[in-house]
Amino acid sequence: MNYTKEILYKSKITGTYHKTPEAAESDGYCKCGSIKKTKNSIFCDKCQKEYDNKRADEQRDSFLKLIPQNWDDTVKVVYDENTDTWFNEEYEVLAHYNQEGLNIEDAMLIEGTPNYLSSIEYDYWNDDIAENFTIPAKLEKALCTLNEIAENTIGCYLPDGCRIELSW
Repeated sequence: MNYTKEILYKSKITGTYHKTPEAAESDGYCKCGSIKKTKNSIFCDKCQKEYDNKRADEQRDSFLKLIPQNWDDTVKVVYDENTDTWFNEEYEVLAHYNQEGLNIEDAMLIEGTPNYLSSIEYDYWNDDIAENFTIPAKLEKALCTLNEIAENTIGCYLPDGCRIELSW
């Protein structure tokens, strides 16, 4: 066997090993030169706040680009990107924001679209059966019935619809 000797350099701040002395020396420091928040952080406190603010602005901009719709009887479920909460009724949003002491103007409500259960394909049991096995008619009928029910059953909702505006 051929072994190669590899020299590793230990970071004085984090104690982790690196392939170059430059990487070991910069480990623990943010791109601005300040010490990182924690060993596994990418940024220092100041840069982390700047990064978070930038991401929040980008999220707000993409939210505002969605087509607005008033909350009406056609809306079943709404997701709030600001608080990571799902709501079924408009008054629940107001109650949540009041209870948490949040500004209702910060709400980023998106209509939830239904995500239906997937159907089960015939090849689902391929690993369990012999190559020349044929599915019995009774099992095939049951699988068809199961798939019809599954394809009409909502498994969850996804925040993938219009931007919802409160009607008050």
